[in-house]
Amino acid sequence: MSDAAVAAVAVFLSVSVGAVIYFLLRGELKRVEEKTEGTESRINDLMRNVERMEPEKIREDFSVLSTSTNEGLKRVEEKTESRINDLMRNVERMEPEKMRKEIEEENDRKLQATSRHLSEENKSRESRTVKLAEERAEEIAKETVKLHSVANKDFKRLKEAVEKLGGRMDVEERIEKISTLFNPSPRVLLWQCKLVHLLMRGGGLAPDVEEEALRREGIPIGEGRKFLGRLRERGFVETKNIFCYNLSPEHLWLLEYTKDLEWLREQLEEYSKKRVERDYQKYIRENIGVVEEGLIVVDEEYAVPSGRIDILSRDKEGREMILELKYPKPNSDVVGQLLKYREDLKKKIGREEVRTVLVAPVVPQKIMDSLGQHEIEWREVKWSG
Repeated sequence: MSDAAVAAVAVFLSVSVGAVIYFLLRGELKRVEEKTEGTESRINDLMRNVERMEPEKIREDFSVLSTSTNEGLKRVEEKTESRINDLMRNVERMEPEKMRKEIEEENDRKLQATSRHLSEENKSRESRTVKLAEERAEEIAKETVKLHSVANKDFKRLKEAVEKLGGRMDVEERIEKISTLFNPSPRVLLWQCKLVHLLMRGGGLAPDVEEEALRREGIPIGEGRKFLGRLRERGFVETKNIFCYNLSPEHLWLLEYTKDLEWLREQLEEYSKKRVERDYQKYIRENIGVVEEGLIVVDEEYAVPSGRIDILSRDKEGREMILELKYPKPNSDVVGQLLKYREDLKKKIGREEVRTVLVAPVVPQKIMDSLGQHEIEWREVKWSG
């Protein structure tokens, strides 16, 4: 809760306490007035009967009235003061700081609950969208085949490609799962893919009794057994007995992914490159001072019309700085990319003074020259990984 909110709570409590005290005093004063009116009435009676009364008797009556009135006022004052003290003690026990903390915690709980609800709703919507996209993609593929009279063999290959790719998010998640199992080296990847397809023969694959079949396929016996063991540990295959391996039903998609060796190799290499780039970006973010002292990270993957800026930072002079990270080295396209980012950011923040910096372990001389022509800075930041 902000200081202004705390102040507002304090003012509210003060007004409430004042109102309570006012109504208490008002009631007591009303009772005093009633007593006073009764006293005045008795005084008038005494004055009318003064001639009939002895002076000593009159003084005695006045003394009794005066004493009674003074004692009543004194009791009213004592009660009022006691109630005011009680109210002030209650206000002190309220502890405004504790109240502020409790209110903030309650707000945080509500925000977290709302965030979880929105996250679940987004996941459900995303799943429905991917499914609809897959269905629509297959329909388009079929229509395309009809229009261009594609042969049955080509149609089957096209359909398999659509089903395999499906939603792009599914591909990325699945490639991430198998990236630590498959080796992108063409020679190794070839026998690994063959071994996966052997799992679907008849009752599965029993490597202990099918060594000859493995050799015919060019699968090394020792490495093949180790690969099967890793697949089993990750849940890709199941063993009906200690000798036979079968591909698990929930991982049948692996057959499609291992049909096209070149496609799978490209996917594994692309994932490996992206993973290393993410690790490099994490290193730069956590050690931003290696780029320049005094830098502050403002945002990551900052969206502008032409793309996303890897890291948006601010230098010690308060100027915005675009950091574009490339690993292991940039290509010539990076110059045009940075020029677009710079113009987009200038328009977005309404300021002309924007620094643009390329960060990479190695920056080729040709790219350095091109960057210099456009007043774009660069930093060579080494990273061992």
